[in-house]
Amino acid sequence: MHMKKIDTKIGKLVRSILAIFLALLFIAIETPNIGHFVIHPAISPATVFESSFHDRLMVCLWPVIPLICIFVGMFREPLLEHIGWGLLIILFVGGLH
Repeated sequence: MHMKKIDTKIGKLVRSILAIFLALLFIAIETPNIGHFVIHPAISPATVFESSFHDRLMVCLWPVIPLICIFVGMFREPLLEHIGWGLLIILFVGGLH
């Protein structure tokens, strides 16, 4: 049996809300892990975990590309929506490492 994508207004609204929810959940999960270790020999302890503006910005921007693909795909090219969902799921699962 072939599953058909729901193309009604309600279906698009549900898919939109789900995509935004997954993107925000990804950001919420990744926020505590933002940053990198830096070695400062002048202080004790020498290794410090720091977070920069660039680190925080990148975590917030990563889900934007899949969301753009999903929303453009909903109204223009269905294949693009599938690609966006694939990217969002890969991003979300990869963020759970």
